[in-house]
Amino acid sequence: EVIDKCGLSALGVFTTTEGNYLIFGSESGLVSVGLAHTGPMIWMSSFIYHCSTVTGFSIFSCRTGIYFLSISLDCRMALWHLSTTNRNLEFIKGFTLDVCDPCGVYRLM
Repeated sequence: EVIDKCGLSALGVFTTTEGNYLIFGSESGLVSVGLAHTGPMIWMSSFIYHCSTVTGFSIFSCRTGIYFLSISLDCRMALWHLSTTNRNLEFIKGFTLDVCDPCGVYRLM
């Protein structure tokens, strides 16, 4: 898999012992995840939930894996789970935000 052909609009990085998990957001709303380590980047998964430009990520981890929130200009926020064992991206839940500027919500995350 490759990054979307639309412009890159958001980037998140989470460092583990395996390497750096890179989360890419694009202007089309596509969210892609790759693992960068000593060799070539391993593309893990891509998913579309957002209808417009992804503007930011907030990443956190717990014993079940890596979780992150994405936010977009479509005024939607999504919760994702990234499994480090099977390298799978799972959409958990979407939220519609009642705000006129979703970028302001990102600053709170």
